[in-house]
Amino acid sequence: MDVFEEMIDYFSHLGFPAEWPLIQEVFVWRARMKPAHWRLPGKACLAVGGTLTQAIPAQTALACLQTGILIIDDLLDKDGRMDQFETNLARLSNLASAFNALGHLAIDQSSLDAGRKNESSRSLDEMLIATSVGQFLDEQKPADEADYWHLIRLKSAPFFGCTFQIGALAGKASIAQAKEIYHLGHLYGELIQIQDDLHDAFETPANADWIQGRTSLPILFAECVDHPDRSEFLKLRQTFADGGSIEEAQQILIRCGALSYCVFQFQNRFQEVHNILDTLNLPDPQPFKTLFEQISAPIQEMIALGEKIAAKK
Repeated sequence: MDVFEEMIDYFSHLGFPAEWPLIQEVFVWRARMKPAHWRLPGKACLAVGGTLTQAIPAQTALACLQTGILIIDDLLDKDGRMDQFETNLARLSNLASAFNALGHLAIDQSSLDAGRKNESSRSLDEMLIATSVGQFLDEQKPADEADYWHLIRLKSAPFFGCTFQIGALAGKASIAQAKEIYHLGHLYGELIQIQDDLHDAFETPANADWIQGRTSLPILFAECVDHPDRSEFLKLRQTFADGGSIEEAQQILIRCGALSYCVFQFQNRFQEVHNILDTLNLPDPQPFKTLFEQISAPIQEMIALGEKIAAKK
């Protein structure tokens, strides 16, 4: 039985009402997609000397809360992911609430001691609150870099901090060490965001960030920093819904230093990750090292792509 089937089995024994089979249907649907983020608590658990079996309750808890977040996100953005279940908005809202409660049941029914259960539940609660505030703030376009990082530190980074922390607690790490590992996860979330922003900004044809007027980190840099192409860039930003020139805008991102700036921000955080790993004295740091190496490789690809785009001018 693979880890996702183990999570389905653990989830099915949480004691939710048999009268509402949609709960199980949605969880199984998500689990069969094998979301990579659901594995993260297992990585943290292994790093502190635990086993994948020990991580199943934490992974299931995370899966429940992320599923609730996904349902709410679907309602806010009208993405249509839940349309296949042929239910209405009121029932979907109720379903999201149920998944949040089930996440706490997953921790409560684990074999953890009371202290680690309480700390895991607190981490899940704080993540959910931060994500909710982040969703609210995401409706407002960040005016500057401070606004951008404030949003990311609410909407994205707490989720990953929580996944690392509850995984470490599942592996019987001390509460103090698990809090340090939370910070490692927080940095992981920021690195993921920088990577995603760069990918979206340099994707062709134009990504939704361009078409829908979203403000990713490289786009924000090009909009706010005083550079010779700023006026032209702002004009181009108004044309993408009508098929504007993505290549010209991407060349401006490179010329004005937006790509270099994002790489700089990434490398600073990556160095901080290594500093933390050097001080944690983990039984097996390799699961964390592998995770961070995996998100570092695409940045090198982005640098090469930037050089290729710049050569076209």
